[in-house]
Amino acid sequence: MTLLDNRTKLINRLNTGEGFFFAGSGISYLSFMPSAGKILCKTADIFLPQDEEYKASREIVISNENDYHIQPELLYETLLYVLNSNDTLFLWRSLSPDYLKMFGYPVIPNINHLFIVDYSVKNNVPIFTTNFDCLFEEAAKELGYDYEVLLPHTNAEADAIQSIRNGTIKKGVAHIFKLHGSIYFHGFESLETLSTTMISITKVNFPVIDLLETISRSKHIIFVGYSGRDIDYFPEIKRRSLSYTPIWVDQFHDPATKENCEYINAIPVISYPNEIFEQEKPELKRSIPPISKGIAEEVFTSLQKELVKRIAVNEDEKRLLLGIFVKEIGDYKLAYRLLLGLYRNNSLTLEKQTILLLALSGLAHENSLYESCGSFAKEALRITRRKSYLESYAVRALFQISESKRMLIAHDAIFLYNMNYPDAFLALLSFLLVDLLVRGKVQKIRNGKVNNIADIYATQDLIEHRIRLFALVQAFVKPIIDRKEFILSKFLRTWLINRWHEIRRESFSEGHSHGIATAFRFETRINWDVDELKEGRHIFELRSYETGKGLILSNIAEDFFKSGHYADAKKFYLEFFDNGLKSGNKLNAIKGLLGIAKCNRALSIYPLLAPSDLRLLKELMRCIEGKNWQRYFSRVLKAIEH
Repeated sequence: MTLLDNRTKLINRLNTGEGFFFAGSGISYLSFMPSAGKILCKTADIFLPQDEEYKASREIVISNENDYHIQPELLYETLLYVLNSNDTLFLWRSLSPDYLKMFGYPVIPNINHLFIVDYSVKNNVPIFTTNFDCLFEEAAKELGYDYEVLLPHTNAEADAIQSIRNGTIKKGVAHIFKLHGSIYFHGFESLETLSTTMISITKVNFPVIDLLETISRSKHIIFVGYSGRDIDYFPEIKRRSLSYTPIWVDQFHDPATKENCEYINAIPVISYPNEIFEQEKPELKRSIPPISKGIAEEVFTSLQKELVKRIAVNEDEKRLLLGIFVKEIGDYKLAYRLLLGLYRNNSLTLEKQTILLLALSGLAHENSLYESCGSFAKEALRITRRKSYLESYAVRALFQISESKRMLIAHDAIFLYNMNYPDAFLALLSFLLVDLLVRGKVQKIRNGKVNNIADIYATQDLIEHRIRLFALVQAFVKPIIDRKEFILSKFLRTWLINRWHEIRRESFSEGHSHGIATAFRFETRINWDVDELKEGRHIFELRSYETGKGLILSNIAEDFFKSGHYADAKKFYLEFFDNGLKSGNKLNAIKGLLGIAKCNRALSIYPLLAPSDLRLLKELMRCIEGKNWQRYFSRVLKAIEH
């Protein structure tokens, strides 16, 4: 079928009422609403250091509204974690109709909103949107329709879902499911409803997903202005049975959107939505006056002045935020350098010092400095023991201390299998003892009032601790699992796969995106599944978690090696090496080079590493902390050189 036929097919489905809409932010561009990039950039101006010294670091996080490298939800989650104030979301008021109108900023729905509302009301189908803005509501007003905004996890949403299922949904009303919240609700601004953190966009709204699947048994879901680059809705939609083929309207400039469209076998309609809607309903086309740069700047200048009054942030706090943001975009070398400089000279409060130490502990881990990882965590733990209100940070510190012990075992299976069993047993014991020690604290947090992101992180850290515990167990028993003919092999494989499934379910419940992706990564080491590997990588890419992306490359390389495709394995080991070198994770870079050497040995290519690569390998090995690692590296070099 040609692309023109696809467009005709969409129009025919619209004419017969056989579709319903799922809309993303792309449909609002014609209305000149402030973009997420603009809001992000103006927020960063307040909370990041503006000195020339930090300009280069600042610009790799966010250069301008069209050039930013941090997932918005990660930026706001970090702000909430460090500053512990909902006022960090204050600039989202720039989407509020009442606020914009104060400055003469026109809040006018475009033909996309008008067509979708008109179609949905006439065909009595709901609208699903990830947008915060109120342009669907404005469209309903202009067309003379009543409307109902349905926010996630509310009684109103549950009632509407039941009514749709029963066929008793009120007719003549636009039912607008705001999947990520709304800037305006029941006549009031509602910043607290916005899903602006990774935690909030990771918690899957299963009742709505189930409803989407149900409606898709009789109608086509039509994606417009939507990329599918989220964690909470599209990954779950992919797993569902959609009886009627989805339709995806987009220019597909973004390769990820094209891939998502192909993944669910959607019908691609390569067009801007308004081009189709204008053809079908030319009377709904609106002329929207362009917004002058002066008015747009005035809106944000006013909001920024008010935000500065609400939150006082000193220069050291801005440096702390910058270092964590750089960490979040995956440049672990630079982030470590920035935060290490702050560690040596700062005027931070005890709570912020604890956050700094925990960030340094995590970065030491990413930079393969495993003894330093434990040292920073122990220093953070000493601070928390002096102040009871820092108990949530104590949980993370204890877990990081155990993780340091795990990484100092010097386990590796890429070139020479190595496991220091006495140290591994002690690390396992440490994990179990810490688990017993903090489980009560975490349960207390879960049962009580969760006050801030640090409390939520404590509950997620318990999941992360279990992941690392089972990773250690998996490392212990993997040689047995790989001997597939043993009955014990099958039992251990099944038992561990079930553990990874449990962790994924719990991670979804707690909004722990990193846990979901990591569980995928470890499961695919013993249960190869391309779809799970892709989904894990998708989440790591959203989080800009370079180590996670690198280890997935390692999984792919290992699978090629096991199947005898040594040239393909070598290619992925090279990518793994490049990833480690770029991010600062020297151990991953070493493992990438060892993988290349292993492939060369299988291909009878000698020497196993070129002289320049061997020199680099030795240089990297000297940087890894831990006696066990140095002993292991000595064995490896002998094997490679002889």
